[in-house]
Amino acid sequence: MNKLRLCDRVQEITKDPAFITIKDHKPRFPNEILCRLLNPCKSHVGKISKTYLEVINNKIRASGEFNQWRNTHDVLNWFKDIPNKSRSKFIKFDIVSFYPSITLELLIKALDFSKKYVDLKQDMTDAILNARKSFLFHNKDIWVKKNVEEHFDVTEGSYDGAEICELVGLYMLDKLNRLVKNGAVGCYRDDGLAVVQHLSLRLMDKLRKDIIQCFKDEKLKITIEINLSKTDFLDVFLDLESNKYYPYKKPNDTPVYVHCGSNHPPSVPKQIPKMTSQRLSKLSCNETEFKKVASQYQDVLKQSGFKDKLEYIPEQIQTGRRKRKRKIIWYNPPFDLQVKTNVAQNFLQLVDKHFPRHHKLHKILNRNTVKVSYSCMPNVASQISSHNKSLLAETETSRSLCNCNDKPSCPLDGKCQTEAIIYKGVINTDGEGSYTYVGLSEPPFRLRASDHTCSFNNKHQKTKTDLSKKVWELKAKDIVPTVTFSIVRKSSPYRVGSDHCNLCLWEKFHIMKEGNLINTKNELVSKCRHINKFLLHNYKPPPGRNKR
Repeated sequence: MNKLRLCDRVQEITKDPAFITIKDHKPRFPNEILCRLLNPCKSHVGKISKTYLEVINNKIRASGEFNQWRNTHDVLNWFKDIPNKSRSKFIKFDIVSFYPSITLELLIKALDFSKKYVDLKQDMTDAILNARKSFLFHNKDIWVKKNVEEHFDVTEGSYDGAEICELVGLYMLDKLNRLVKNGAVGCYRDDGLAVVQHLSLRLMDKLRKDIIQCFKDEKLKITIEINLSKTDFLDVFLDLESNKYYPYKKPNDTPVYVHCGSNHPPSVPKQIPKMTSQRLSKLSCNETEFKKVASQYQDVLKQSGFKDKLEYIPEQIQTGRRKRKRKIIWYNPPFDLQVKTNVAQNFLQLVDKHFPRHHKLHKILNRNTVKVSYSCMPNVASQISSHNKSLLAETETSRSLCNCNDKPSCPLDGKCQTEAIIYKGVINTDGEGSYTYVGLSEPPFRLRASDHTCSFNNKHQKTKTDLSKKVWELKAKDIVPTVTFSIVRKSSPYRVGSDHCNLCLWEKFHIMKEGNLINTKNELVSKCRHINKFLLHNYKPPPGRNKR
C-alpha cells in the first residue's frame, strides 16, 4: 500500500463475523449435512487484485480461445456449433468446494501459466497474493488457519474471489484441452461440460479417470458423469439427440416476482413480464419449447398481480452498429410511492437553471451527460433483519448511562455516556430569546460536552464551533447564556466497508429539518470525518496475539 500510495484512501480490514449456510439442496440432505463458509471480512486490497485479474483473464480468453463461459448465452452458442450431435455424448463434471480447495501452489501455477499471454509484473502478483491473506472474526476474536504461516485462503465473498476461480479455471482448461481435443470442453466457475464423439464406453471411462487424475494432481476433487445424451447445465437443458435446448430449473425451485403494486420505481414492475419473456425465449430453441415452460411462469406472474401475457420473442440478428460511449453522471434518488414530488423532473430543471447554455460548465453538466434513475428502498426482509440485529445486539443496560458525581448537573439529564447520537443544544438568555444548535457525537456525549464547556470558558477557542461563537457573541453584549442539551436521535456510527455514515446523514437531515439554527450549514456539504480513523495510515494494530 505504501508503494502504491494508497494508505490515505484504503481502509483497514472489515471485522464482520463469519457465518455458514447449509446446503439443503444436496441429494443426501439431511443425512449428510454440508456447509458453506461465508466470510464478510475482506481485505480492500482485493479491489486492486480484482482489477488486475479481470485484465489477465480477458486477455487469456481472447488469446487462448478457451471455452470459459460467462453466462448461459455463451453455453448455447457453444452447443449450437457442436457437429454431429446425434453421435456425440456429454461429460459433465463439478469441482467440489472450489473456493476453499484452491491452494497457494495452484494459484502460483495459474499465475505462471498466465505469463504466456500477459506481461505479468511483480507488483500485480504481489497484490493478488496479498489479497489472499484472510482472517475470521467470531465473537470479537480473530481466528486464522492452523499451521499456515501465510494465512492463504480464497474466501467466498471477497472482492476478487470469482476472478481467482476464473484464472484457476483457465489453467485447468489448458490441461483438459490436451485430454479432450478440438475445444470440446468448457467451464463456468466450478461447473464443467465436455462433448466427445465416436468413443466406446471403455475409452470414455478411461477419459473419465484421466480427467479425475488431472484435477487430483492439483489437489482438487470433482464429481463426474459420462455418456450423457441429455443434461442440465446452469439454467438450461441440453439435448444432443433432438438438437434442442430449453429452460431448466431445479426441483422445488419456484420463481418469485415482486408484486406489481410494490414500492418500486414504475419502470421495475413494468419491465418484469417483458424481461421474463426475453429470458425464456433466449433459453428456448423454438416457440414450442417456450410454450411448454411459459405456463408455470405465467401463473407466478398472475399471482404477483401482472396481467401481461408471456409471448415468444424470436432471436434478432444484431447489427454491427457502433454505439457511442459517453461519460454519464447518474443521480440515483431513492423511490417511494408516498413521495408525490417528481424528484427527477425537479432535479433536471435545476441542472437547466444553474448550468445554462452559456455557462462554462454546460459541456460537463447538461441533459445529455447528467441522467436520473430511481433506486429502490430497502425491502421488508432487510428492514426486519436490521431491526432484529439492533434488538439482539449488546445494549447499554450492562453499564451505567451516567458517571457524573453530581447527578443533577449531568449535561444530558442522566444519559451523558450515550454514544453515537444527534443532539440539540439550546442557548437560553434573559430577554434575548433562545438559539438552537444541532450536532453529533460518536463517542460518549460527556466527552463532547467537555469540549463545549472548554470552548465556552476559553476565549482562544471561541471559534471552535458555531455554538461557542454564539455564546461568546452574547457574552460580548454582557448577557450570561445557559446551554442545555438533549438527544434528538440515536444512530449507528460509520462501519468499515460501508458506503455511507448514518450519523452524518442524520445530522444533515435534522439541520435541514429544524430550519432556524445557528449552524452555518457547512455540515451539509462536508465529508464524513469518521472514516479517517479507519484509513491504513492511521491504523494501529490491537495488542495481543491472534487466536489459532
